[in-house]
Amino acid sequence: MALGGLIIALGVAVVALAWFGIRTGQKWALWTAFLVPVIALVISLPLHYLYGLDTLGHLGPIYLDVVLLIVGTAMSYNALKA
Repeated sequence: MALGGLIIALGVAVVALAWFGIRTGQKWALWTAFLVPVIALVISLPLHYLYGLDTLGHLGPIYLDVVLLIVGTAMSYNALKA
């Protein structure tokens, strides 16, 4: 339950950065909202493979989140350049 709470808190932080920082044109908020989940992923993903929890059913939502994070970051980056 603690890990679930941490993941939810991470999501709230990224949404808050997007809503209040990226929408107002703050580039630091864009890179923070991108790098924080990437760091969490780099730390936690290898452990899933180590302990045999690397099934698509278990990690599928994470892979989908990575795609959404990359697409959202690219869209936000392009909008900030314009």
